[in-house]
Amino acid sequence: MGAGEGFDWATSAWLLVLWPHGIRQLLLTRGRARAAARAEAVGMWTPLAATLLLWASLIIGWRRGEGTDWLVFVAALVLPVAGVFLLGSVLARRRR
Repeated sequence: MGAGEGFDWATSAWLLVLWPHGIRQLLLTRGRARAAARAEAVGMWTPLAATLLLWASLIIGWRRGEGTDWLVFVAALVLPVAGVFLLGSVLARRRR
């Protein structure tokens, strides 16, 4: 495939992480707090889907005999760790 063709897994993963936060900010500026809260709730789960996309990208590349994209590999390792800390902060907030 030439440049610009095909599905970019890493970009899709980052969009999954960033879109809910951007939509939330847009809704807050428009004064729609309830809709922004729903976007935030969705945004709590999108890192899991992004992690799955990153790992799928790596596994498909390995099966094709391609080299490892180290930025994607590091992100696939760090994103779940960040999710654990995020989950811990959400649970700590609920306990207060």
